[in-house]
Amino acid sequence: MIIFNHFQLELVAHHYQLDKTATWVVSHGNKLAFCKIEKVMSTFMTATMCYLNRSQEFIEKKRNIHTDTWFIRFCGYSIEYEEYKNQTVPANYSMASVIRHPLTRFLSGFMDKCVKEQEKSPKICYQCNRSLRYCPFSMQDYAIIPYGDDERGREIMVEKFLGVIRNANATQEQLTYIEQELNYKSPHATKNNDLKEQYKKELLESPEMMRKFLHIFYFDFIFFGIPLPGLENMPN
Repeated sequence: MIIFNHFQLELVAHHYQLDKTATWVVSHGNKLAFCKIEKVMSTFMTATMCYLNRSQEFIEKKRNIHTDTWFIRFCGYSIEYEEYKNQTVPANYSMASVIRHPLTRFLSGFMDKCVKEQEKSPKICYQCNRSLRYCPFSMQDYAIIPYGDDERGREIMVEKFLGVIRNANATQEQLTYIEQELNYKSPHATKNNDLKEQYKKELLESPEMMRKFLHIFYFDFIFFGIPLPGLENMPN
Protein backbone atom coordinates (compact mmCIF):
# COMPACT_ATOMS: atom_id res chain seq x y z
CA MET A 1 0.00 0.00 0.00
CA ILE A 2 1.40 3.40 -0.96
CA ILE A 3 1.46 5.64 2.10
CA PHE A 4 3.02 8.81 0.74
CA ASN A 5 1.97 11.00 -2.14
CA HIS A 6 3.22 14.31 -3.58
CA PHE A 7 0.77 16.35 -1.53
CA GLN A 8 1.80 14.88 1.81
CA LEU A 9 5.52 15.22 1.05
CA GLU A 10 5.05 18.90 0.27
CA LEU A 11 2.80 19.39 3.28
CA VAL A 12 5.33 18.13 5.81
CA ALA A 13 8.20 19.88 4.04
CA HIS A 14 6.36 23.19 4.11
CA HIS A 15 5.53 22.79 7.79
CA TYR A 16 9.12 22.01 8.74
CA GLN A 17 11.18 23.85 6.17
CA LEU A 18 10.08 25.75 3.12
CA ASP A 19 7.82 28.47 4.49
CA LYS A 20 9.83 29.16 7.63
CA THR A 21 12.12 32.04 8.45
CA ALA A 22 15.02 31.90 10.86
CA THR A 23 14.49 31.81 14.62
CA TRP A 24 17.44 32.12 16.98
CA VAL A 25 17.60 31.49 20.72
CA VAL A 26 20.28 33.53 22.45
CA SER A 27 22.30 33.70 25.63
CA HIS A 28 23.32 37.33 25.93
CA GLY A 29 25.82 36.72 28.72
CA ASN A 30 27.63 34.19 26.54
CA LYS A 31 27.14 36.12 23.29
CA LEU A 32 25.88 32.90 21.74
CA ALA A 33 22.97 32.22 19.39
CA PHE A 34 21.56 28.92 18.14
CA CYS A 35 19.46 28.89 14.99
CA LYS A 36 16.57 26.47 15.53
CA ILE A 37 15.54 23.77 13.07
CA GLU A 38 12.34 21.96 14.02
CA LYS A 39 12.71 18.28 14.91
CA VAL A 40 16.43 18.80 15.56
CA MET A 41 16.73 19.35 19.31
CA SER A 42 14.95 22.71 19.03
CA THR A 43 13.14 22.42 22.38
CA PHE A 44 16.26 21.21 24.19
CA MET A 45 18.29 23.98 22.58
CA THR A 46 15.77 26.62 23.68
CA ALA A 47 15.79 25.33 27.26
CA THR A 48 19.60 25.26 27.28
CA MET A 49 19.82 28.90 26.23
CA CYS A 50 17.22 29.76 28.86
CA TYR A 51 19.31 28.01 31.50
CA LEU A 52 22.44 29.90 30.45
CA ASN A 53 20.55 33.19 30.68
CA ARG A 54 18.95 32.50 34.06
CA SER A 55 20.89 29.61 35.60
CA GLN A 56 20.25 30.29 39.27
CA GLU A 57 16.55 31.02 38.86
CA PHE A 58 16.15 28.04 36.52
CA ILE A 59 17.50 25.66 39.18
CA GLU A 60 15.72 27.37 42.08
CA LYS A 61 12.40 26.91 40.29
CA LYS A 62 13.25 23.20 39.94
CA ARG A 63 13.20 23.32 36.17
CA ASN A 64 15.02 20.80 33.99
CA ILE A 65 16.26 21.30 30.46
CA HIS A 66 15.05 17.88 29.36
CA THR A 67 11.50 18.38 30.69
CA ASP A 68 10.83 21.82 29.22
CA THR A 69 8.29 21.76 26.40
CA TRP A 70 7.19 24.33 23.84
CA PHE A 71 4.10 25.09 25.92
CA ILE A 72 5.85 25.54 29.28
CA ARG A 73 9.11 27.20 28.29
CA PHE A 74 10.63 28.92 31.31
CA CYS A 75 11.90 31.89 29.29
CA GLY A 76 9.00 32.02 26.85
CA TYR A 77 9.77 34.18 23.82
CA SER A 78 12.13 36.47 25.73
CA ILE A 79 15.30 34.83 24.36
CA GLU A 80 14.11 34.43 20.77
CA TYR A 81 15.01 36.55 17.75
CA GLU A 82 12.64 36.20 14.80
CA GLU A 83 13.74 36.95 11.25
CA TYR A 84 10.18 37.68 10.13
CA LYS A 85 10.06 40.46 12.74
CA ASN A 86 13.26 41.90 11.24
CA GLN A 87 15.15 41.00 14.41
CA THR A 88 18.84 40.23 13.95
CA VAL A 89 21.38 38.68 16.26
CA PRO A 90 24.21 41.06 17.23
CA ALA A 91 27.15 40.71 14.86
CA ASN A 92 29.62 39.85 17.64
CA TYR A 93 27.66 36.79 18.79
CA SER A 94 28.87 33.26 17.99
CA MET A 95 26.40 31.33 15.83
CA ALA A 96 25.61 27.62 15.91
CA SER A 97 23.00 25.15 14.75
CA VAL A 98 22.32 21.41 15.03
CA ILE A 99 21.58 19.58 11.78
CA ARG A 100 20.16 16.16 11.04
CA HIS A 101 20.01 13.92 7.98
CA PRO A 102 17.15 15.33 5.85
CA LEU A 103 15.47 11.92 5.57
CA THR A 104 15.49 11.42 9.34
CA ARG A 105 14.22 14.95 9.93
CA PHE A 106 11.44 14.56 7.38
CA LEU A 107 10.30 11.25 8.85
CA SER A 108 10.34 12.71 12.37
CA GLY A 109 8.18 15.56 11.15
CA PHE A 110 5.81 13.18 9.39
CA MET A 111 5.49 11.00 12.49
CA ASP A 112 4.91 14.06 14.65
CA LYS A 113 2.30 15.81 12.50
CA CYS A 114 0.68 13.06 10.44
CA VAL A 115 0.74 10.16 12.91
CA LYS A 116 1.07 11.23 16.55
CA GLU A 117 -0.90 14.48 16.45
CA GLN A 118 -3.48 13.09 14.06
CA GLU A 119 -4.48 10.58 16.72
CA LYS A 120 -5.64 13.55 18.80
CA SER A 121 -7.07 15.59 15.95
CA PRO A 122 -8.01 13.73 12.73
CA LYS A 123 -8.20 16.99 10.77
CA ILE A 124 -4.53 17.81 11.29
CA CYS A 125 -2.15 17.27 8.37
CA TYR A 126 -5.02 18.20 6.02
CA GLN A 127 -6.79 14.94 6.92
CA CYS A 128 -4.07 12.97 5.13
CA ASN A 129 -4.90 9.94 7.28
CA ARG A 130 -1.22 9.02 7.63
CA SER A 131 -0.68 8.98 3.90
CA LEU A 132 2.27 10.41 3.29
CA ARG A 133 15.94 26.23 4.94
CA TYR A 134 15.56 27.58 8.16
CA CYS A 135 18.94 29.24 8.87
CA PRO A 136 20.98 31.68 6.74
CA PHE A 137 24.09 29.48 6.80
CA SER A 138 25.58 31.08 3.70
CA MET A 139 25.37 34.58 5.19
CA GLN A 140 27.02 34.01 8.58
CA ASP A 141 29.65 31.75 10.12
CA TYR A 142 27.98 28.89 11.98
CA ALA A 143 29.33 26.07 14.09
CA ILE A 144 27.49 23.16 12.49
CA ILE A 145 26.68 20.31 14.88
CA PRO A 146 25.67 17.07 13.12
CA TYR A 147 23.17 14.84 14.92
CA GLY A 148 23.61 11.27 13.68
CA ASP A 149 21.08 8.45 13.99
CA ASP A 150 23.29 5.91 15.77
CA GLU A 151 24.95 5.94 19.18
CA ARG A 152 28.27 7.23 17.84
CA GLY A 153 26.44 9.97 15.98
CA ARG A 154 24.81 11.04 19.21
CA GLU A 155 28.16 11.02 21.04
CA ILE A 156 29.65 13.30 18.38
CA MET A 157 26.67 15.63 18.67
CA VAL A 158 27.07 15.84 22.46
CA GLU A 159 30.81 16.54 22.17
CA LYS A 160 30.33 19.31 19.61
CA PHE A 161 27.30 20.80 21.38
CA LEU A 162 29.24 21.06 24.64
CA GLY A 163 32.23 22.42 22.73
CA VAL A 164 30.15 25.32 21.42
CA ILE A 165 28.83 26.05 24.91
CA ARG A 166 32.35 25.81 26.37
CA ASN A 167 33.74 28.21 23.78
CA ALA A 168 31.05 30.69 24.80
CA ASN A 169 32.60 30.82 28.28
CA ALA A 170 30.01 28.77 30.13
CA THR A 171 31.08 27.81 33.63
CA GLN A 172 32.11 24.27 34.46
CA GLU A 173 29.00 23.97 36.62
CA GLN A 174 26.83 24.92 33.65
CA LEU A 175 28.65 22.51 31.35
CA THR A 176 28.26 19.64 33.81
CA TYR A 177 24.54 20.31 34.17
CA ILE A 178 23.95 20.58 30.40
CA GLU A 179 25.87 17.34 29.78
CA GLN A 180 23.76 15.64 32.44
CA GLU A 181 20.59 16.86 30.76
CA LEU A 182 21.80 15.69 27.36
CA ASN A 183 21.93 12.17 28.75
CA TYR A 184 18.19 12.14 29.35
CA LYS A 185 15.93 10.86 26.61
CA SER A 186 13.96 13.80 25.28
CA PRO A 187 10.19 13.68 25.87
CA HIS A 188 9.90 14.79 22.23
CA ALA A 189 11.86 11.87 20.82
CA THR A 190 9.73 10.29 18.13
CA LYS A 191 8.23 7.01 19.27
CA ASN A 192 6.92 4.13 17.20
CA ASN A 193 10.31 3.41 15.62
CA ASP A 194 9.00 0.28 13.88
CA LEU A 195 6.30 2.33 12.21
CA LYS A 196 8.82 5.00 11.22
CA GLU A 197 11.02 2.33 9.64
CA GLN A 198 7.99 1.18 7.64
CA TYR A 199 7.45 4.69 6.29
CA LYS A 200 11.17 5.04 5.57
CA LYS A 201 11.24 1.77 3.62
CA GLU A 202 8.19 2.74 1.59
CA LEU A 203 9.65 6.13 0.75
CA LEU A 204 13.05 4.74 -0.25
CA GLU A 205 11.48 2.06 -2.44
CA SER A 206 9.27 4.47 -4.36
CA PRO A 207 11.16 6.16 -7.24
CA GLU A 208 8.34 8.66 -7.68
CA MET A 209 8.31 9.71 -4.03
CA MET A 210 12.11 9.78 -3.80
CA ARG A 211 12.25 12.09 -6.80
CA LYS A 212 9.88 14.47 -5.05
CA PHE A 213 11.69 14.17 -1.71
CA LEU A 214 15.08 14.94 -3.31
CA HIS A 215 13.55 17.84 -5.22
CA ILE A 216 12.47 19.36 -1.89
CA PHE A 217 15.58 18.60 0.19
CA TYR A 218 18.30 18.53 -2.48
CA PHE A 219 20.23 21.56 -1.26
CA ASP A 220 20.34 20.25 2.31
CA PHE A 221 22.26 17.25 1.00
CA ILE A 222 24.57 19.37 -1.16
CA PHE A 223 25.27 22.14 1.35
CA PHE A 224 26.13 19.78 4.21
CA GLY A 225 27.88 17.16 2.07
CA ILE A 226 25.41 14.39 2.91
CA PRO A 227 25.31 11.47 0.41
CA LEU A 228 22.10 11.39 -1.58
CA PRO A 229 19.98 8.33 -0.71
CA GLY A 230 18.00 5.99 -2.91
CA LEU A 231 19.64 6.85 -6.23
CA GLU A 232 19.73 3.18 -7.22
CA ASN A 233 15.92 3.24 -7.33
CA MET A 234 15.63 6.41 -9.40
CA PRO A 235 14.51 6.07 -13.02
CA ASN A 236 16.89 7.37 -15.68
